[in-house]
Amino acid sequence: MTVSIVQAWNGGKSPVPVVCVKYLELLDSNELRCAGVWNGARAEGSWLIVSAGYQVGIEFEEIERLADYRRLFHLRTLRTKPIEHRSILALSSRQTVSSLL
Repeated sequence: MTVSIVQAWNGGKSPVPVVCVKYLELLDSNELRCAGVWNGARAEGSWLIVSAGYQVGIEFEEIERLADYRRLFHLRTLRTKPIEHRSILALSSRQTVSSLL
């Protein structure tokens, strides 16, 4: 692509190729166009808006904290599993004792 070609497009002397128009439309849009769950997500200011049946937004600053959120969720899961396991064991041992009486 040369300057003279673009000037010809601007002057209406030659048609702009469809692929160029589509590319410029893509660049002008703030909406993601892709296959899968991210299709239709868009950026508005510092927010990423995702349509998951309803509007969900996440601020850009929160993206930096996602790793911490995941780590804390994992730690919480690790801590609750032994508690749940102990509760189940205690409950089953009580049921065994009461069945013997």
